[in-house]
Amino acid sequence: MPDAHAVHRSAGDDEVMLRKHLVCRPAFEVACADVASAVATGTAAQIFIVGAPGVGKTTLLQHVVAAVDDVRIHSSTACETDSTTPYAISRQLFGADGFCSDQAAAEQRFAELTAEFSRRGPTILVVDNAQSADRESLDLLHRLIVVGRDLPLVVVAAFTPLPTRSSLSRMRAIGGSVRTIELGAFTRAEVSAAVACRGRASAQLTADILESTGGNPYLVARALERGRRPDDSSGAFDAEIAAYVDLLDPSAREVVDVVAAAGGPLLPATLSTIRGQAPTALVTPLAAGVSSGLLVVTETGEVDCASEVHRRVVIDAVQPAVRTLLDEAIAYGLVHGGGTPEQISRHQARRGSAPASRHAVSIPILGSFDTGELDAAVTSEPDVAHVVVLAESGRFAEAAAAASRLRDTAMDAESRLTLLFAELGAALFAADPHRSRSVIDEIRLHRLTPETIEWLRLLPVWLDDLNGRHSPRTAYAAPAGEAPLPGFTLDTIGVGIHDMVRGDCVRALADFERGETRNRHDSPVSAERPLQGTWARWAALHAYGPTAAAGRRLPNAVVGSSMSDLWLIPMHHSVSAEVCLALGRFDDAAHAANEALDAARRTGWALTSMAAACLASVHVHRGDLDRADETLASWRRESHPLAFGFPDPELVRAEIDSARGRHGAAARRAQSAWQTAVRSDCTLWLLRRAPTVLRLATQADDAALRDSVTTDLARLSASGAPALATGIDLCRALQSGDLRAADAAADGCRMVGDTVGELAALEEIACSYAASDLRDPARATADRAMRLADRIGSPTSQIRIRARMGRYDIRFGSTAIRTEPAIGWASLTRSERRIAELVSSGRTSTQIAEQLGISPRTVQTHVSHALAKLGLTSRTQLAAEAVRVTGTES
Repeated sequence: MPDAHAVHRSAGDDEVMLRKHLVCRPAFEVACADVASAVATGTAAQIFIVGAPGVGKTTLLQHVVAAVDDVRIHSSTACETDSTTPYAISRQLFGADGFCSDQAAAEQRFAELTAEFSRRGPTILVVDNAQSADRESLDLLHRLIVVGRDLPLVVVAAFTPLPTRSSLSRMRAIGGSVRTIELGAFTRAEVSAAVACRGRASAQLTADILESTGGNPYLVARALERGRRPDDSSGAFDAEIAAYVDLLDPSAREVVDVVAAAGGPLLPATLSTIRGQAPTALVTPLAAGVSSGLLVVTETGEVDCASEVHRRVVIDAVQPAVRTLLDEAIAYGLVHGGGTPEQISRHQARRGSAPASRHAVSIPILGSFDTGELDAAVTSEPDVAHVVVLAESGRFAEAAAAASRLRDTAMDAESRLTLLFAELGAALFAADPHRSRSVIDEIRLHRLTPETIEWLRLLPVWLDDLNGRHSPRTAYAAPAGEAPLPGFTLDTIGVGIHDMVRGDCVRALADFERGETRNRHDSPVSAERPLQGTWARWAALHAYGPTAAAGRRLPNAVVGSSMSDLWLIPMHHSVSAEVCLALGRFDDAAHAANEALDAARRTGWALTSMAAACLASVHVHRGDLDRADETLASWRRESHPLAFGFPDPELVRAEIDSARGRHGAAARRAQSAWQTAVRSDCTLWLLRRAPTVLRLATQADDAALRDSVTTDLARLSASGAPALATGIDLCRALQSGDLRAADAAADGCRMVGDTVGELAALEEIACSYAASDLRDPARATADRAMRLADRIGSPTSQIRIRARMGRYDIRFGSTAIRTEPAIGWASLTRSERRIAELVSSGRTSTQIAEQLGISPRTVQTHVSHALAKLGLTSRTQLAAEAVRVTGTES
């Protein structure tokens, strides 16, 4: 373990002042007392310091560290790049040895750490900016806290409320020796004391600083350093605020934009008038804005930006045309919503100062509207501008409906073209090639740039590929004498999708990586397109396995800044769900799938079959077949197409039938799914799902289906993709009876991180041994499969393995399967139980979601399932039951 080191401390005047007045706050005394007590008694403690940027989290960390002597301290400070590097923070804390993607090595290092902490006495682990830490390190800290409750280990972590990290939420929810300290702005008395400390005692200066900084300690320090308002705050702090604004969900971001553009405090009633919403609809977005530190509620009940610096940063991020629309809405709201004459005049004085238009990014970036078009529309056609704003905020169905109504009115050609592109955006998100062709025919009647003409030529081809009607690879080539589209767009993505579907995932990965490289050189918005890496992650999953894909971490995708991002967000979550499912991380898979479905619902994105099938698969593994049925039924009601032509929903329905013992029906569904993929030439799907289809055929004794799969596989190739090769190698080995080769295929699954694939391989190998009357290896292999199924939480697999081995008179003890009651409080999962307890404390679904780091939809799903299992009908009844049971248990 490396030598202990202290957190770096700056000696600047503003830092000295900041430290002096922060350390007098009660929170600092509490934190130091907790740490000192834990160190003195050799017990465990965890302190989590939460607050917006600039409120003194790092200063508190430094103060805590400086307050203890003769104790080992290991510290680290996370940055954005650490979040994508597994065990980055662990290496800073403990050294590089043992922290790698290999699970066995990581487990060994974990055991060594716990032993070392027990042997060496009190140790403090300090993590600053923990919201940017990698997931693996946060999970390691979580395990250390849970396992090391009897160890002399103190964990002190500081982080911002956004982005929400589920690992941090789980740590805070452990209870016991955990303390959370929430830091906020300076009060008037604290600002006044800081002013007096600098020898500048002045009520006016105190008022000016408080107004301009919102009491943010960092900004107060800068103001005092200069003796004036801190309007020239550092670029780094501006960037931090801007990044924080980008993390807000769309509704909270819109509220923050309105408050910033208003130029001063607003009453909630006025804000609701401006937004055109009932006051109750503002509760959640306002709470998010306040908790993020961007907004404050004044003593008079008005809402305002935390400081003038925050206001300026927020306004600078608003597009000029949108700012104009905001100003119009604010002016109307102030006049009709109870605004004072002072507010109206202040707002009028601020109007007309919108920043200059940024560089236009036109249609090639998935049809996003550029600022110039929007500015012109606002000036001449406000109704057209409204359509554009709806489209750029992701409300494409509303935008298309409004555009369709307006196109029959008299307007110039440019406005009509803008409306057509709004309708085309809706067709794009709905993956509707027929509707898009109709709109494109009208668009082509206008004067267009060569880039736009080429983009329109490719769009229907691309949509056909998304729907499983695959075009030849040459369809994406630029016409003779024409340059390809700049950046990473339809032509590059299209050839990658073509190669993926045909099973050449290694080549597809090269296609996508080449597109990203080209985007960095050609596109003026390359830095704004981090989600483009979703395509390469998808290819890496199927080429090199889920471990490789998980290593390609992308930013937490909540809200998009362009049509490209808005389209990619549900795709990003869908790919994440598939990665987590293959890794056997069912909680994470279900969470990502729910996020994908939520994002799709907001924008009308139609390629939801991946996420729906993934979520249903999680339910099947867990034995909740009714929920799996419900998930697929909900997807069918939407009448959405199969993403890329992959018939995953039908195969999951076959799995449901199999789990219910209807093996004949399961084989028929599997046959239907297989033939659908064969007709669409979906080689990737055939290679990935062949082991599952063969197993269903074997369980049903369907020789025709087995022969069909074997025949089709004989003509397919994994094209050098190790992850795909494991499945095809397993099938061929089982067909030939080469169980040594089958064992090698199972090891191949394990090496690429495909835990679910490894489980399936072990099950088939065990059954093959049993069929050959090799009972000892059959029992040993089945026992490995049972333990693996228990580890990942797949009782359905355990029940199936038990039944299949029972046909050969090979039995297992009853303890091999994790059994759970079907009804009653004991039937609730850990997540359902936790959420029920939070409901009993009076929290709303939104508040619970924020605390646990999940979406409100996921919370409501858990509530619905808990109600069904308990035979209840309302949240009130659920709260009462939780109080009754938890009270009895305690």
